[in-house]
Order: sequence, then C-alpha cells, then structure tokens
Amino acid sequence: MTPTTRRWTAVLLISFFPFPSSADDFAPLAITNQSPLIQIYGLPTLGGPRLLKGGQLEVGLGFETASNFFSGATASETLLLDGETHRTALTVRYGTNQAEWGIEVPYLSHSGGFMDSFIENWHDTFGMPNGGRDQAPRNRLAYIYQRNGSDLLRFTQATRGVGDVRLYGAWPSRVDRGAVDIALRSSLKLPTGKSSELLGSGATDLAVWLSIGCSATACPGRLRWTAGGGVLGLGQGDVLPDMQRSLVAFGGLGLAWRALAPVVLKADLLAHSPFYADSALKPLDASTVQLLLGGTWNITARTALDVGLSEDLRLYTAPDVSLLIGLRATF
Repeated sequence: MTPTTRRWTAVLLISFFPFPSSADDFAPLAITNQSPLIQIYGLPTLGGPRLLKGGQLEVGLGFETASNFFSGATASETLLLDGETHRTALTVRYGTNQAEWGIEVPYLSHSGGFMDSFIENWHDTFGMPNGGRDQAPRNRLAYIYQRNGSDLLRFTQATRGVGDVRLYGAWPSRVDRGAVDIALRSSLKLPTGKSSELLGSGATDLAVWLSIGCSATACPGRLRWTAGGGVLGLGQGDVLPDMQRSLVAFGGLGLAWRALAPVVLKADLLAHSPFYADSALKPLDASTVQLLLGGTWNITARTALDVGLSEDLRLYTAPDVSLLIGLRATF
C-alpha cells in the first residue's frame, strides 16, 4: 500500500467509524449572551445531561468574541452600546461516582474591536438590518446609558482583566432514564472581576437548572435533541443597581446531528428573561432569543473542537454576532 493510499484509508476510517469519545458529543454549544450589560452576571451555558464518569478530568479553553451595537432613546432614556467583548475562559471539570464538579476562570476585554466591517457585510449578504451600525464610527467603544439627563453608565476606555470566576456542580437524575437523560446543574459566580470595568457585576450569583436529552436507547440514530431551563438569582451588583432584577429565568432547545462519525452539527435556541426593569429600551428590559449554529469535531478519542456562531433573533437584546471556538481534552 502506497503512502497516499494509507492516508486516504485513514481519512475514510475517521469519517465513518466513531471515536469512543468520553465527551458529550450532543451537548449544546457553550455560548451565552455576551451583551456588555448581561455578561457581567452568572448566566450559565446549559450543558448536556451526560456527566463525566468517575475519575475523568476535562480541561477546556474557549474563546468567544461578540460584536454589540444599539443606539436608541426615549423621552427619559438614552442608550448607546457600540463595541466588542472578547472572552477567553479556562474550564476544568472532574467527575466522581456521584457528581461532577468544575471551575471556570475567564479573561475579558472590551474594545472597539475589528468586526464592524464583517458584520455589516454579513447583514447585507443575508438581507438583515444593520440598525444604524453602518452610520456609526468604525471600531468605536462606547457603552453609555443616560437617564433624565444624567449618566448612569459611561464606559469608553478599552480594558481587560480577569472576570468573575464560576464554580459548577452537577448531579445525575435517579429517575427512570430509559427515554431521557437528566442532570441537575448549578453554578456559583463569584465577584472576582472589577465591576467598574464591566469585568463582573460586583456580586455573587447562583443558578440552578435541569439539562435533559434524548438517551442513546431512545434515539439510537444520528439525530438527538436536548433541552434545559432554570433560574438565576442575582446578588445586588454595582452596575445600574436600582434597575437590576433579582431573578432571571433562562432555557433552551437544541438539535444535534452526527454528519460524520467524528463530526456533530448543532442548532440551538437560547432564551432568557430581562436582567433590568423600568426601561423602555430592549437591550435592558426585554427577553432575549438567540440562534446558535455550529458543531463539534472529535479530533481524537479524547480531544474535541467546538465552533459556533450566534445571531440575535430578537433584535437588540443580544450581540449582533458572537463567534465561539473552543478546545476540550479529557483525561
């Protein structure tokens, strides 16, 4: 067998015979709302219902970039959100026989960015509105909120630093799991990031939710669904404290299709209730719906690459576009 033949044989084997992956191939993409006034809180990614096995360790490094633009006003309010948020997160999870534990350490930056031209061309190509983005200065950073003529938020200088660290816990359901897999998940966000630089909220948040998915027994083919939802309790933060809500509901639905043995394509819908009250402006006081498209490529039996893109289906309640790329390894 020639070297060329051996290479093509290896490609065919990878394409049609699955790796014994230790990760949850069908879990939703790990993207949340990265609006500058939302990402400071502990809104979690839903995750899947399948937990790590006892003794397994997973280490992940993810990078997410989000482009924000909104300009609007009422008789008493003015809000301008123009800039980019970049989030790099190191996540470590460990499985035991009874539970799964984890920690996430994010590093954030806010700047004028570089994606304005790309976003405008993206919207033009697919016939979507730019919402005034094409009339604004390119690559500007300006997060400004005024109420009754007074600045309640003015953020115009680029910044970077460690964000709010999160602790995770998850427990498998003890009910009959013949048709579905169920996991109870929780996260605790700690106030380690500077709220004055929009690296955190300045308070502790606690989230509790269920992750549900079609089991391998009930869905033995290439297509599976996932769902999840729960509540997020917000501690009293430092950003627009008089407008901040204390409880937020969140949830999502997902479909995943194994296109090739190591490749799973994914489409997810995410939603959450408002984080702020007493405002007529959608980025503050409106529910959010995001569409996520992407997939997971199992590079080896223990290494997976996640790639995703999100779009705000309910305009102005989330970033115009968010991009995710993440690498995970299981030991």
